Amino acid sequence: MFCVKCGTNNDDGAAFCLNCGAPLTASSEIVQEQGQQSMQGQQPEQQPVQGQQPVLQMMQQTAAYAGGNGSEPKKSGKKWVFGVGIGALLVALAAGGAYGVKCLLDDDDSKTDDEDSEDDEKYEKCIAKAEEYLEDEEYESALEQYEKAYKYKGKYSKADKKNLYEIYKHMLLEYAEEDNSKKVMKAYKELQKYGDPDDEVMEVVERYEDGSGASDDRNGSAVAVEQAPSVAVEPEEPIEEPEYGRWGAPLTDAYGNVYDLGGMEVTLYTWFDEEAVTDAYGEAREEWREWIQETYNFTFTIDSAHGWGGTSEDFSNYVSTGGDANNYIFCMANRPDLTAFMNNGLMYDLATLDCLDFSDRKYTQNALHNFFSKGTGIYAMYAGVPEPRSGVFFNKGLLEQTTGLTADDIYDLQARNEWTWSKFEEILKKIQAGGDVDGDGVTDIYGIAGNTGSWVTNIVFSNGGRWFDKENGNLVCTAKSAKTTEAFEFAKRIMESEYWYKQPEGTEWDYFFDAFNKEGKFVFLPEDAYNMTGNNRFSKAAETPTENDYGFVMTPKSDSATSYTNKYSDNVYAIPACYDKDKAWKIAFAYDQFFAQIPGFEDYNPYLSGYYAGASDTRAVDETIVRMCSEGGCVDYTSLVPGVDISKDLQWFDSSQDVSALIEATITKWETAVQDANK
Repeated sequence: MFCVKCGTNNDDGAAFCLNCGAPLTASSEIVQEQGQQSMQGQQPEQQPVQGQQPVLQMMQQTAAYAGGNGSEPKKSGKKWVFGVGIGALLVALAAGGAYGVKCLLDDDDSKTDDEDSEDDEKYEKCIAKAEEYLEDEEYESALEQYEKAYKYKGKYSKADKKNLYEIYKHMLLEYAEEDNSKKVMKAYKELQKYGDPDDEVMEVVERYEDGSGASDDRNGSAVAVEQAPSVAVEPEEPIEEPEYGRWGAPLTDAYGNVYDLGGMEVTLYTWFDEEAVTDAYGEAREEWREWIQETYNFTFTIDSAHGWGGTSEDFSNYVSTGGDANNYIFCMANRPDLTAFMNNGLMYDLATLDCLDFSDRKYTQNALHNFFSKGTGIYAMYAGVPEPRSGVFFNKGLLEQTTGLTADDIYDLQARNEWTWSKFEEILKKIQAGGDVDGDGVTDIYGIAGNTGSWVTNIVFSNGGRWFDKENGNLVCTAKSAKTTEAFEFAKRIMESEYWYKQPEGTEWDYFFDAFNKEGKFVFLPEDAYNMTGNNRFSKAAETPTENDYGFVMTPKSDSATSYTNKYSDNVYAIPACYDKDKAWKIAFAYDQFFAQIPGFEDYNPYLSGYYAGASDTRAVDETIVRMCSEGGCVDYTSLVPGVDISKDLQWFDSSQDVSALIEATITKWETAVQDANK
């Protein structure tokens, strides 16, 4: 009796298929009878008769999905025989005679001679690798190569079948040593496809069939085996769960197979190298990355030979020209041109790749994927701790000289949640009062200076305001909101006050860096935190270390705000949309694993070591940097709106106009820009 699901020839009267476990129904008997009639010489009709077509359709559907793992149907042709086997050929013969065989074997002419030649070459390479693995007794690797070879040829040679028999025999004997009955029977089922079981195999199988072997299923394998005896035999020793080592069990697909990326070489296309970490985390990270690359069969390299501003242009050109054989994931600066990439379909929709879980902490803690979402799609991501951004540096010596306050006084205000606009302005007044150091009536030390655009934006965010936001997945302009205008007024008032060290004539726009670090002209500088790391301006670890001692706190919050803010602005990671789904999935999987939170170090912050090395004191790191990375994070959507320049559009905060007039003068332009961004 033939199974209508998989084509296996079963014993007459069997209730279930020996191969797939499907129930054998009356339709199976019909197929059996028709097969016998055809074999007895009855001439089949040229077209299938009524009642046979569902069987053929089922076979074709089964074959179309032979790739497994939930993949999309493959084009029909000779190779779709893969996964059906000789049993399905017999069913086709039985159900439709010559017509059924024709349906199974006819080529759809979808492949050219060159493609067939290429497949033959790939087949031979896989077989050669399989034989090498077999010689080295690496049976699982050999089996993987044989399975790959089958995809190119759709059949095995006699020598291949002999080797496959030996592989499954070896696996069966190993499973028997583990006393895993279902794996034994599964290996036995596969082994029979390639030869008659020998005495050694049958001795093992009979032991499990008569119930003398264990009957537990430690791995949950859904394999059809014969009913075990009603009285279970207790094992002499407790059964132990498999030991997977430090990193636990590897990830597997729906069929229990460990994911295999086929030796793919994935490259991160960027402009910076990953910072070396030599502590326990660094060692664990290296071990983890070696393990995942070996386990899932891929390599991941970082190509940093590109300019900061050039990777986005390279990305656009690469996708527009159709890409190449490389497997890139691009890192790009968060700039307005990325909106055009997203809107024009250059970025792969990551929401369609089930290997990415955007509810995972490594994604939720920075929320960049929300930034690059549109409708149900997600077009960019970042796996990691959000980068600490803008806060306020202060010169400890000048602070104490002009006010009598110490760095600890400022840190304590922040710790007590009292580092507010009003307290900040109170300190600026004290600096101004003590700023005439030599008593000549001219201010020598001012309170504050810096980049006006950054200052205003940071103050707006510290009040819960925004220039732009998202509603129902679309960008909206919120520059006229009460919180935004209130904060803008405070920031503008400080810039126009006597506390602000104005730009001297003949100096460049960034005059404030030298005025702060070399000339000691003012106490507070609103700037990005990275300036105290590595070889940057205010770092003690720089080649020419700063001679001043600086503290660093978060931007003061409004008196009504409940928490401080860190305006997120992380780099963007995107996969080219010119890649097919299989390639994109594998690249995303590799990235997700390579930048995973290392087991045992889930709370580790990779930024801290660099900040400890460069900061003037540990409170700047322990109480400010740590806080920036863990609370108060907010997204600035300004970079998604092409054509918007806060400082320039607001006329460099012209002191002759009030806030409302400045916003009204530019609101039309911004709202139009938002409409364009939403297209």
